[in-house]
Amino acid sequence: MSYHGVRLVLFIVITAMMTNCASLGITIQAGSGGITSPPSAPVTTIRPFDQSRIPPGHLPPQGSCKVWYPNKPPGQQPPPTSCDEAMNKAPVGSWVLLKDPNDPNIVIVREITTIHPVRFNVTLYRLKN
Repeated sequence: MSYHGVRLVLFIVITAMMTNCASLGITIQAGSGGITSPPSAPVTTIRPFDQSRIPPGHLPPQGSCKVWYPNKPPGQQPPPTSCDEAMNKAPVGSWVLLKDPNDPNIVIVREITTIHPVRFNVTLYRLKN
């Protein structure tokens, strides 16, 4: 399997696992060798979407992703793209936005922390209560 194929499989597995793991306070980082649960980490909760500082109209459509630069205004953000491309292009400090494939009211925000290997922190937001 190619390098990009491995990254795509990893992306799909992590996305599927995130919603279930978040309620247990588990952190998932690609390329970190597995799933970790830091002893001092608080239990992860699904936050209200308005805490994300992302205008709802700038979210990618279901099945797509978007690289988001937290220090740029919404009008200067790149357009949605495939999730594989977004994960390949996202620099350290950017976020990759996507809607949970099982619940379109959950927005997954991946804060990219390293590139080689790709590692990210995950925050979940709920669009509607």
